[in-house]
Amino acid sequence: MPGLRAVFHCLSVFVLLPYVSLPVFAETPPESLPEVVISSTRLQDVAVDPKRVPANITVITRKDIKESGARTVQEVLQYQPGVTVFDEVGNDYQSKVSLRGFVGDVTPTTVLVDGVRTNTPDFNIANFDLIPFEDIERIEIMPGPSAIYGKNALGGVINIVTKRGGKDRQATVESAFGSFHRERHRGSTSGIMGKYDYNVGVSRETESGFRDDTAARLTRVFGRLGVKLDDATDLSATLTHISDRLKQGGALTQDQLSVDRKQNATPGDFQESELNKITVDGRRRLSSSLSVALNGFYAHQDSHSLVVGQLGPARTVTDFFSGGGTLQLTHDATFGGHRNVFVSGGEYTRHDFEDVTRRRVSGENIYAAFVQDSFNLTPQVVVTGSARYDWDRLDFTNIPNPAISGFKTFTRVTSGGGLTYQPTDAVSLYVNYSEGFRTPTQFELFTSAGSANIGLKPVKSRNYELGGRGKAGPLQWALALYQADVADEIFFTCDVPNCATFNGSNRNVDKTRRRGAEASVRARFDPRIDGYVNYTYTEATFQNSFSDFNGNEGLGQTVEKGDTIPLVPQNQLALGVNYRPAEGFTVSLNGLYVSTKFLVFDEANAGKRLPGYFLLNGRTEYERRVSKNVVMSMFLQASNLLDTKYETRGIFAFNFTTFVTEPFYVPAPGISVFGGISFRFEAD
Repeated sequence: MPGLRAVFHCLSVFVLLPYVSLPVFAETPPESLPEVVISSTRLQDVAVDPKRVPANITVITRKDIKESGARTVQEVLQYQPGVTVFDEVGNDYQSKVSLRGFVGDVTPTTVLVDGVRTNTPDFNIANFDLIPFEDIERIEIMPGPSAIYGKNALGGVINIVTKRGGKDRQATVESAFGSFHRERHRGSTSGIMGKYDYNVGVSRETESGFRDDTAARLTRVFGRLGVKLDDATDLSATLTHISDRLKQGGALTQDQLSVDRKQNATPGDFQESELNKITVDGRRRLSSSLSVALNGFYAHQDSHSLVVGQLGPARTVTDFFSGGGTLQLTHDATFGGHRNVFVSGGEYTRHDFEDVTRRRVSGENIYAAFVQDSFNLTPQVVVTGSARYDWDRLDFTNIPNPAISGFKTFTRVTSGGGLTYQPTDAVSLYVNYSEGFRTPTQFELFTSAGSANIGLKPVKSRNYELGGRGKAGPLQWALALYQADVADEIFFTCDVPNCATFNGSNRNVDKTRRRGAEASVRARFDPRIDGYVNYTYTEATFQNSFSDFNGNEGLGQTVEKGDTIPLVPQNQLALGVNYRPAEGFTVSLNGLYVSTKFLVFDEANAGKRLPGYFLLNGRTEYERRVSKNVVMSMFLQASNLLDTKYETRGIFAFNFTTFVTEPFYVPAPGISVFGGISFRFEAD
């Protein structure tokens, strides 16, 4: 959409121009956010104290993102409890994220940006490269399913909130350079004018890539305009344009890794995408106890990809059109000294998507209704209950072969409940139960070459969790123990010699289970030093025995009860420290350990594991006011300081060169550096 792209660029330049020669004034400290949880309700409305929420929610602020040195959403998430990140295509921008051991080609985690689901309707993939990373205000991670969010959130929900304009009018320009010819240039402006607030950002990022023929190019344009008509009404509109071209390195054999980790055995892979999205949202307080929130969106995404495999290239051109909205009512009142927060609402989403290359057209209608009630039995005890109804119809048309066209309708009622107990002001304990489900995608049902299965059943889960959070002096802590019993989980299964030709099928596996522990400690000893330690223990296992896709004994693998689900590490440890030796200086170190995991297509755990690894990343920043109204900031950071040789993902596949089935790996980058400078101009 060239016309829309031109409008975005013109708008960004127009807004930035007035700041070129602005007078400026003394620095105002950034406004701190209250400790509230947004994702405890479907739309942001009533501020909720985390002590009332029976879940292990992690909140990542803009300050946390900056000090981590992360360049992508995935890099931010990799340090958080319950989160695993892995790369299957060979670039930094398209890594996948799993929560609580739920992995797969179809993403069992829901990702929202400003209340809008970003997962694509074909694979339910969250394209993190198409999220306006530089304009994120905060990220909330809610592990485990939730009735108010509904389908496709077996692992949990990642809720991303973008920035609105603050009380100070300002503009920022930044340039940064680093290893692999990496460059990032950005300009932004934000502020408040009367009843209106605005935030506009434009960025351009390029790199040649860690490996051969893995260059990347990203352009992001983001604008958010808000208006507070009065004390009771708040409206905003967001426009997002993101386009990128990301080349992909693909997997290498062990022999190829030993010779050259930077090589690309099948050069030419790439994905080129363009997203244009409009989001509107609003909140209005109707009375002292009743409020309404709404959200609406329209998005168009073009995607063009090319995969050059050993048997030749495969090209795909896909168009996605999505629109819909959510309406939510919240009643927050006190009855006889007992506070009660009741939330009800409904959602509608329409997807139209076309595989232009193969002439396949799909449409999807999704309806949902949800309720949630949170009641104070006593000032220390809060009981929460929720329920949701989902109705989902998927239509598929294969134009060259109408005989395999069809439709499927799925309905499901899910419920959940929990209790929180606050024995002291500093400690909150909780227990909860929740249900989740995932519907099969159109790719699994109809269009996956040779593996489609129109008889697939939805995946269902029952989840149990207990935990707590609290403060003790300079320490903040959180602990969660959970178990998720899953029925009819969908796997692509086949006997190993025939996987090369995808001679298998998507099938429901009767029973699987995830259980584990998540522990987090944060400490701030004085204004100069703070740090964190996050630990995750995960067991992801099959709970029944089965053989290959035909169920014929003696063919392929035999998976036994208790075998570990591939690509799930049992242990992860993240730790970090921020030290401020002098005014304006910040030095940060972040470490991440990920234990071994089994390779994809090794459900029987017969092969060797992918080795564990430890990463150490460092960053230093210096900020100084160079004049009354100009603040300069410089940073230098290094990733993989120990130059660790590691891979986050591996797969057993047939090698058409050697005619044997063997492991393939996607290598990760070695040590790299990145540094830059920015200037912030502040208006009187």
